[in-house]
Amino acid sequence: MNSQNILKFWGTKLDLKLDSSEFHDYEVHKTDLDYDDEILDINTPITYSTLVISTTGLTNASCERNSISLVEYDNRINNPNYTYSAFTWTLPYVQFDLSLPNAAFTNALTNYDVILENDVYRFIDDNNNEHFFIIDSYNNVVSNPFSLNLSGFTGTTGYTGATYACSRELSGITSGITYCCPQELIPNAKPWAYQINHGGGDDLCDYIIQRRTEKGWTLNFIFNKENLPWTEGRVFYYWGTRGETPVEDYADNNLSFSFTDDGKILWRALRYSGVCLDDGTFSETYYTSSGETPVLCLSGTSNDFEITIAFDRYKYYTDCNLENDGGWNDLITGRTLSSTFKEWLTGGTETYIDTEVLNKKWADEKNRRLGTLKIYLNGRPIYKIKDWEEVIPSDRGLQPFIQSWGEGTDHIGYLHNKGATCFNMKRIKYFEEPLNFVHVRHHYLTESKPNYNIVECDADCVDTVTGITTTVPPTPTNTRTPTPTPTTGIVITPTPTPSLLYYAYLFIEPVTGITSIATYMANAGHTWGGFNLGVPNTSGTTFNNQINTYINYSGWTNGELPGIRTSRIPQYTGGFDNYGNPMTIYNFMTHEILANTVKCDAWYTWIIPNIGINNLKQTQIGYNYSNGPRNLITSNMNSTIYNLTVNYGGLVLPVGNYRVYTTKPSTIFRTNNNDNIYFKGIQVN
Repeated sequence: MNSQNILKFWGTKLDLKLDSSEFHDYEVHKTDLDYDDEILDINTPITYSTLVISTTGLTNASCERNSISLVEYDNRINNPNYTYSAFTWTLPYVQFDLSLPNAAFTNALTNYDVILENDVYRFIDDNNNEHFFIIDSYNNVVSNPFSLNLSGFTGTTGYTGATYACSRELSGITSGITYCCPQELIPNAKPWAYQINHGGGDDLCDYIIQRRTEKGWTLNFIFNKENLPWTEGRVFYYWGTRGETPVEDYADNNLSFSFTDDGKILWRALRYSGVCLDDGTFSETYYTSSGETPVLCLSGTSNDFEITIAFDRYKYYTDCNLENDGGWNDLITGRTLSSTFKEWLTGGTETYIDTEVLNKKWADEKNRRLGTLKIYLNGRPIYKIKDWEEVIPSDRGLQPFIQSWGEGTDHIGYLHNKGATCFNMKRIKYFEEPLNFVHVRHHYLTESKPNYNIVECDADCVDTVTGITTTVPPTPTNTRTPTPTPTTGIVITPTPTPSLLYYAYLFIEPVTGITSIATYMANAGHTWGGFNLGVPNTSGTTFNNQINTYINYSGWTNGELPGIRTSRIPQYTGGFDNYGNPMTIYNFMTHEILANTVKCDAWYTWIIPNIGINNLKQTQIGYNYSNGPRNLITSNMNSTIYNLTVNYGGLVLPVGNYRVYTTKPSTIFRTNNNDNIYFKGIQVN
């Protein structure tokens, strides 16, 4: 509650108390009609000239790319001698991505990353004929009708693994004219990612999205969870460089928004800073900044729901001030003439390539990039943080800067690679201005609520405003993460589309919950009081009853204890999960618990449905407690425990038969959460 003095201009004093005033910006003017009268009409949508992205094209788009279909581009329009064979080719997505020969692509991205839809791939067949392939779609049945060999993909000059950024560039091969590319088309599998520095203007050479706007920006989404758990929400928006390993190339060049496993919205960015030392030198530092909303209300996300995210910079800039006042000109440390000698000699317009590098001047100008970040659920404010630093894409490193809807990007310090959101993205919008709460609410009432099946929250929005957390990452090195070695050749096997999704369930029992769990279990007539106090009774019937009661404890679902977490169990072998680990049939995917999610030591216990692993047993689980999702240590599970069956019939988990997987009495799965924790299924028997 805030006390505000209004009407002071007329000599009258009145104290007005406003609910949720931390989220709103109230202002009283002396003059009448000094307001936007469009917002008073809640029946008519407002037309915003700053709305540059608005589409429903990602509705029902898949969150997986199991295969990629390529079709040959008919280049006879540019080259009459081109050998056009009308090739079509559907390949396993990950193997194709790994096969791209561009060292800049495969080394920088290590495993795989977002392929851009405009990409054109040059291929040389066994008869030394040149072919160009473009992307058609994803997730078709794998086929190789012409027995083409992946080794035919030639060395590439682009940074995306493709020979050309788009088919229009092929027109300039013989003419010497530079052709710019259109904006990438929306694919049938997320993400929709595109470079922002082309696609605009009559010649398509202008920025389709501004690197920096006059005052800020607004993101707007309509989601539907489609009855999936929050763990399937993952990253739903990314802005910045597509994927870089050197920290100096991606710091202050990355931002993502994602859903957390417990139903919050998380933002993350890796930042650049530094201090001046006594000897006059500038010492560079890097840190991770992040923040999260309160838990999104259950009823308000039960069907379609709207998320709006707005950044409002404190200062308004136009023209050259956009570049100079905290903008990318502060990064420029060198300029190279890129005009040809002929252009220069004939008096043509000189063009330059600027070298952008993080430096002290950029750090000193941080205040010019600060503003307020707000997040809304169904037109209602739920989160606000001041002094939030905007992210301005910078041309550093090998990778382009992109806007990505539906997925993050790999190898940005593992901050944004949680995988594509499996929630249905029914509508997305991007405004190149910050909508205030009045316009956000008006947009919700006129364009969202009437057109989607939105259920309002059945309780008042919580006014708790969470702040910023920072984590200093390990000292960066120039060592690139090793690339998992793909098998030689590709076995063409159709990848089945899973008809059902199965999950492994993680129960986190903190030491602070010992008393409450033990009391609850004792009141239910059990002598076992949780994993912190010992091993369950291994008599079949007693064990079954104890675990059923344990699962049904209300503390798992009412916020008293960490919520039950889930990890998908793949029903096929092939590809990599969101953390770059190979997916193996029936072994649950890599699961991350962010640092300080649990504030004390805790037992970590996996409970897995038998049907999800084909009635086998998860005999080994990998773990890492020091920020290493790919450096997992294998641990054997307690066979006495996992040989017992739990016939669960409650409401917390789906009804069915389960087994419990723990290292108890060994304390391997009892740990603190000072660093990120990772688990993954390793072996089933």
